[in-house]
Amino acid sequence: MFETILNFFTTSVEYQNWGWNASTFWALGINAFTAIEWWGLQQQNKKIWKERSGESLSVTLFSYVLFAFLAFIFYGVAINSISSVINGLVLGVMYIFVVSGLWRFKKWSVREKTQFWTFASILPAMAFLPWYNEMFLLISVGMMVAGATMPWELWKAGKRGVLEIRLLVTYLASTIFWVGYAFDIEQWVLEILACANLFFLGITTILWCWYYRKEKRARA
Repeated sequence: MFETILNFFTTSVEYQNWGWNASTFWALGINAFTAIEWWGLQQQNKKIWKERSGESLSVTLFSYVLFAFLAFIFYGVAINSISSVINGLVLGVMYIFVVSGLWRFKKWSVREKTQFWTFASILPAMAFLPWYNEMFLLISVGMMVAGATMPWELWKAGKRGVLEIRLLVTYLASTIFWVGYAFDIEQWVLEILACANLFFLGITTILWCWYYRKEKRARA
């Protein structure tokens, strides 16, 4: 077991490219931001449980991202990326708590419940099928579709609800590093996913700020 872990570490792209270069900069950056993302996600989780609400949050997005991040662990192993494994493990576990809160405090439609169990099939597919790039491409397309539901859910609710701005800001900052990292290691699937995430996060953040100003004026 230890030898397997050590072998993975020494053959990883981060270890092979270690030094005073752009690759190391992007790798250190995304690992640092994984911790910051975890903090932002924790703040979102606390807000859900404190206010006992999932208003303005997309069940489709959070349930899909839960399984996508856990699948990211297997993808990281396949492409020898420590950063991908750490990111998937740390955030995937945190998403379990967030989705549990949404399950308890937000009414799920039959469609959303069906989607949840359909999304769960991502894990065995990524773990056991040999076409990891093709599988991750499909997951990435799904991630982009799910990501589009975030601004849509916010727009449909017409208010900020319990969507946590600290989650959006930390994810925006982290995604910028993921874009740089993806282009640096030349993984085209990761490049597409990171750029799409950056786009939808940007739209959602702008919407959140717009509703914040609107609600602030209404209270004045």
